[in-house]
Amino acid sequence: VRTGADGKISLYGLVENIRLASSHIDRRAYQILKLFFDHRRIAMPKWLKDYKPAIGLANLDILSPEPDVAKAMQFFEKTSMGKRVVSMKRVCHKYLWDKYWGNKQGLVKKLGRGIDLLEAGGKIKEGDAELYLFHGTGNTAPEVIWQDEDGLDFKYANPGLWGKGVYFAEEAWYSCQKFSYQVPGTQRRMLFICRVLVGDPEEGIEPTVVIKPIKPSMNPKRGRPYDSVKGSHPDGVGVYIVYNNHLSYPEFLVEFE
Repeated sequence: VRTGADGKISLYGLVENIRLASSHIDRRAYQILKLFFDHRRIAMPKWLKDYKPAIGLANLDILSPEPDVAKAMQFFEKTSMGKRVVSMKRVCHKYLWDKYWGNKQGLVKKLGRGIDLLEAGGKIKEGDAELYLFHGTGNTAPEVIWQDEDGLDFKYANPGLWGKGVYFAEEAWYSCQKFSYQVPGTQRRMLFICRVLVGDPEEGIEPTVVIKPIKPSMNPKRGRPYDSVKGSHPDGVGVYIVYNNHLSYPEFLVEFE
């Protein structure tokens, strides 16, 4: 097999072998192209597909919101201990979404089953692998996060009770009080409502400085890591921690007071 400067592949050898190799190459090329076009067809939600720039923020109507936006608002206000939504924007970042979607497809294969996003505010059940959770950016301006192709970048995470990872809360009040970003010159603050691929989480481990723990296995050499860690913070809120990039998508940017 030789590849020319123009990218064309030339096969040399016995006729029978060339025919067999050509058949394998054609079949593999078809599989790759099919996967690519299937991915492009189903990967992008309508709200993102309809947004023309590759990266930006879409203003959302909070007075007469669409059903999914209304659920996200209710999720925030129900768990924020009296905070009021002032504005909501949707992060439209097509490159970041592609990376997130790719990880979701990988998780589907790993778990051996489909993954349905649990609606915002839905009761979390065993087996729910993709959730809406809250994340505050602290002193980091939200635009630094949503404009970046890595989004919530694990490399810049600070170590917490369960090691160095990206932390998410089940309830808004925790992110509001401790980690929300203050809008300069105002008393208003911001946080994200994120889609998070928690997969198969490890629950109930003691707070400690850890990396992703390994699932028990009959053969220790073949044990695979849990996809995330779920913990109960001493402040009384459930938290999830992921230890890799592109396992979350910061979908909603909420401004509140």
